[in-house]
Amino acid sequence: MKKLSDRDLVAREYATIDRLAMRRLDRTAWLGGAGDPWLLALAAIAEVRPARVLDAGCGAGDFASLLTAPDVRCVDLSAAAVDAAHAKGLRAEVADVQNLSFPDGSFDVAVANWVLYHVRDRASAIAELARVLRPAGRFVGCYNAPGHLQELWSTVGVSVAVDDFNADNGPTELQRSFSRVQVREAHGEVLWQTRERLQTYLDAYQEMYGSLTAPGGPYPFRATRRNAVLVADR
Repeated sequence: MKKLSDRDLVAREYATIDRLAMRRLDRTAWLGGAGDPWLLALAAIAEVRPARVLDAGCGAGDFASLLTAPDVRCVDLSAAAVDAAHAKGLRAEVADVQNLSFPDGSFDVAVANWVLYHVRDRASAIAELARVLRPAGRFVGCYNAPGHLQELWSTVGVSVAVDDFNADNGPTELQRSFSRVQVREAHGEVLWQTRERLQTYLDAYQEMYGSLTAPGGPYPFRATRRNAVLVADR
């Protein structure tokens, strides 16, 4: 199994954004529990009333479209993602989070949701995100914790490696560039009502894990969602 930071894997996986879209759990399943990572992330952003926000690794721009700051900028290494963000009316450009073109102190908030485990040199990427933030600026990112969807992966026979950057080890890396780091847990339940819906979700991992077959039953199939929002202040 290749690491999620493998450059070839990332290039193949994000040549289109189709599989990225289907890995959004709300596209195929019901989500339960009090903690929705996107809502917690939006609340963490709203707390500092930002005028300028950078979404680094914006994907199709779904999260950035929810931001109400006067100036929202998006970057992604995938040209397909940038095209999708443009289609939503967002200001987006192709860029590597390890080498951003923005001047120091350009933003009040930098967002990087489920992105940093795809980056080989995370220290450089995190330092870049800190650099483009103003003094007292804030980083916000949604990430998984170990054990996320473990019931599903064990049932389909996939040994999912712990993400290189996750809710448990991420804070230590962020502390090298930020003065204060918080972990806001967003755990809950995922419920797939039918085998067809679960198969659609598993098919989104074809590039990473190969062909996977949804279990025959019983349905609804339940798994534990273990997410967190990492909030870091300069």
